[in-house]
Amino acid sequence: MSTTLELEERADASPEAVWAALVDARQRAGWWSYLELDARPGGVLLERWTDGEGRAQATRGEVVEADPPRRLRATWRDDEWPVATEVTISLTAERGQTWIRLSHRGWDALPDGDALRAAHRDGWRAHLMRWAAHVA
Repeated sequence: MSTTLELEERADASPEAVWAALVDARQRAGWWSYLELDARPGGVLLERWTDGEGRAQATRGEVVEADPPRRLRATWRDDEWPVATEVTISLTAERGQTWIRLSHRGWDALPDGDALRAAHRDGWRAHLMRWAAHVA
């Protein structure tokens, strides 16, 4: 049975700076240039990427909740998936730093959900590490 993918990374910056690096397109270009994000409820999330065989792919979603600078929740669906999953990013201040916590759930509704969850672990880990490094 698929379970939630949960990751965290510590950033040497305030939650406000970490949030800005996610929602401001100019700042996001420095660490996740191929993501389009309108961080308002109902806003569009679009990630264009290339798979291992060089084919253009897209992940689409909609922002469900935005509570700056603490929380962003959005749907997440690759084009070939029959249903969307859900990603929640939470920012928590602690001693002058910020914990970035990511929760990605809904894998059990997908065929091969366990494999997809495992495949997304490395991608999400890379995004979180680049994000934290960008704001440091």
